[in-house]
Amino acid sequence: MIKLGKVAYLNTLPMFYRLLGYEIIQKHPSELFSMLKADKIDIGILSSAVYLSDKNQYDFVEGISISGKKMVCSVLLFLKDSDIKNVYLTNNSVASRVLTRWYIEHILKLNPHYVEEEEKADTILYIGDKAIEESTKYYTNIIDLGEEWYKAYNLGFVFALLTYKKSNPNIRYFNKLQEDIIGSIDYFYQKLKNDEIEEDVYKQYNFVDKTFFRKYFLDCLDLGLGKEQKESLAIFEGFVKKFGLT
Repeated sequence: MIKLGKVAYLNTLPMFYRLLGYEIIQKHPSELFSMLKADKIDIGILSSAVYLSDKNQYDFVEGISISGKKMVCSVLLFLKDSDIKNVYLTNNSVASRVLTRWYIEHILKLNPHYVEEEEKADTILYIGDKAIEESTKYYTNIIDLGEEWYKAYNLGFVFALLTYKKSNPNIRYFNKLQEDIIGSIDYFYQKLKNDEIEEDVYKQYNFVDKTFFRKYFLDCLDLGLGKEQKESLAIFEGFVKKFGLT
């Protein structure tokens, strides 16, 4: 049975909403990266920077991503003060860490100190469910990094890809996996648009209300992978090479 790495965030719900027949292992993106390197999973939802850092070793399944539209709503930079001096980068996502450095160093032209302890930071990167939860609290400013990327390039940012090693012996099964995941996404969105999502699902993600739940999936996320997403990846590749797997 294929061992499939799942990111433990709300944004992957459509991919796994109606997905059966796989051994699903739920971790943060950075943990899944370690498991992929150690051949403990066959394939997983990994930060796009992983693929871009070594395209000789890694590849991705076509048609599937976790991307933002004009904003992403769950990869956010939280400022306690008006200035960015001491920055804490969550360890949970390589792509988001590189994107933060792109924004601070390339766009804002700042050279802050990156700290290892969150309590010492005036600026904090949170992603996924944690970012959504923190956005309800008071901060001097909250910056949607997906929105900043869109402002710069008029393209949605690609945060994650369904990534695997080219050497994986189970590649022949990935076409079926692609069909199953796209089918699950389509089924989820059909039910969402018809207001048929089960109450148990809403209860599982009770840190958001139904209004935000709908907005998040309809207005913030793009789970496809087409021409524009690939253009965005090509731009981001330069910054992955510049900053490395931060």
